[in-house]
Amino acid sequence: MNLDIVTRATRVWEVVELDSNFQPIGTHKVLKDVWLYFNTTPESHIYNAIFAALWQLNEDGTIPETERPPPLQPGSSLEEDAKHYFMTIVSDSVVSINGQPDEAKELPEGYV
Repeated sequence: MNLDIVTRATRVWEVVELDSNFQPIGTHKVLKDVWLYFNTTPESHIYNAIFAALWQLNEDGTIPETERPPPLQPGSSLEEDAKHYFMTIVSDSVVSINGQPDEAKELPEGYV
């Protein structure tokens, strides 16, 4: 499994959604565009695995109550607290070409 979440083809912008009159609505967000290496696990899948593991630790009592860090908010779980330290992924997708995932394994001919 390839866990690279930043590649040589990573671009990041600050964006804001616009209404039909091109007026800003909502808060500013981050748009991250990444050309993933072949066979790379998407960032959202990595986050979900981390949160699932924290949820499991919380549920099965693997970490004794006395050793858990204090919650950020009263009654919050390890998973909920951890989410404060990660970007919230609103949406992600893999580009498809002719119904197949774009899995470029080599550079196009003449590409420099």
